[in-house]
Amino acid sequence: MDTSKFAPAYKVIFYRTPQGAEPVREWLQSLNRSERLQLGQAFKCCK
Repeated sequence: MDTSKFAPAYKVIFYRTPQGAEPVREWLQSLNRSERLQLGQAFKCCK
């Protein structure tokens, strides 16, 4: 598989509540594909 087309991966650590929930991860996973792609593009600008 040619990985030259992919942006570098970043290690991300999500906030975890004392009960073990990860609200930010859950919110990200609730977004539809289009919204996730838009968010990814915004993150690329900030790196």
